[in-house]
Amino acid sequence: MHPIIVLLTVCSLFWLTPAFGETNEPGRDTYQQYCAGCHDTGTGNAPRRSDTAYWKKRLQVAIGRSALTNTVITGKGAMPAKGGCTDCTEEMLQNAVLYLINDANNTSTASADTPDDPFPLETLKLPAGFSIKVFADKLPGARFMAQGDDGTIFVGSKGFGNVYAVIPNKDGTGIARKLTLLSELDEPNGVAFHQGALYVAEVGRILRYDDIEDHLEQPPEPVIVKDNLPSMRWHGYKTIDVGPDNKLYVAIGMPCNTCNYRQTNPLLGTIMRMKLDGNDFEPYAIGIRNSVGFTWHPESHALWFSDNGQDLLGDNTPPDEINYAPKAHMDFGFPYVFGHNIIAPDYTTQHINTANFTPPAFALPAHVAPLGVRFYTGQQFPKEYQNQLFVALHGSWNRSKKTGYEILMLTVEGDRIVKSQPFVTGWLQGQEAWGRPVHLLVQPDGSLLISDDFKGAIYQVTYEKR
Repeated sequence: MHPIIVLLTVCSLFWLTPAFGETNEPGRDTYQQYCAGCHDTGTGNAPRRSDTAYWKKRLQVAIGRSALTNTVITGKGAMPAKGGCTDCTEEMLQNAVLYLINDANNTSTASADTPDDPFPLETLKLPAGFSIKVFADKLPGARFMAQGDDGTIFVGSKGFGNVYAVIPNKDGTGIARKLTLLSELDEPNGVAFHQGALYVAEVGRILRYDDIEDHLEQPPEPVIVKDNLPSMRWHGYKTIDVGPDNKLYVAIGMPCNTCNYRQTNPLLGTIMRMKLDGNDFEPYAIGIRNSVGFTWHPESHALWFSDNGQDLLGDNTPPDEINYAPKAHMDFGFPYVFGHNIIAPDYTTQHINTANFTPPAFALPAHVAPLGVRFYTGQQFPKEYQNQLFVALHGSWNRSKKTGYEILMLTVEGDRIVKSQPFVTGWLQGQEAWGRPVHLLVQPDGSLLISDDFKGAIYQVTYEKR
């Protein structure tokens, strides 16, 4: 395999690896026949399989498994399609890469609960009066959060197939216990809680677990709400929530960098909504590349969402976006335009009418990867923070100089964002990131929780007037 391909793909399939210490035998024969010639010897400057320090470092950036699979299948640079293995299936290629990086995985700390992997909280910077602590750890791949009526915090995951339940103490001072509530699911990234039920979004379906807080030790069999969602893996992780209209919303990403499925599969690149039983499935917003987070303003009930812009146009293009969708059927322009209706390179020779496209409410720097968004609805923080939009920037994976890895606060006035300011920074130290924020959840006491899929943890931000 070409070294560039391995660099892109290693991160993607890290989350598919076997348990630490196991050997990925199914990929050995494919690796030996098609990959070992370069990666066992270092031919053509290919990183050696034995260089575990190199692979461990590269594993610190997790970019979605499908980016790996797509690149290997299509080929790139000196690497032919399928690595020259024309008869290889997608599974064979995945296993070959897993075999290549297995030694590095056995020593990797990404999202693992190792005692020598502390939380350097002293590097995190917040405004005066705010403090941050680890609220819960040992939650591998922790992603989106939802809170039950009894206070249980449900946490989806990426790469581990789990949904966790974190039960705070009654006085809110700490964690009473935590458990792996559900396991062996297909990337249960998104969770939502409504009327006593936990909704869980897998790649291809949405499940509902009724009366879940009464059955934490033995969850009931799920009700299948929707089982025909697009199942492509690239940008396939689903985010869900129940809106003010009592409907269930789900974000569905485009399975590509710049492809166009508007006619052939119009479910892709959308935010869809449905009744709580899965019926009346309809588009709410279209022309979206990959929204991984959405929320509603607490007073106007208008929808706001993040969108991740395309790659491979340089360090500073295109912008990532925060979008405002106060009504259904708005079109945000992908793949034809980005930013403030700038024609994308693939479409500069075509006549694109941009009049019906809605530009972003706020343009973020390129590649910062905005994921979870949340309006702060508590009372603990000062007034200037209340009802403002907080955004988790997961951080860049392919920029020459890393950016993101922080929490922003955006000041919202009506349909406009008038100010952006950092709220929590410091997960990125130089060019090494030790944490990657994903989602935000306001607690009943007004504190703010932040999940981190890299550390497998949840932080708690509190405010005390000085």
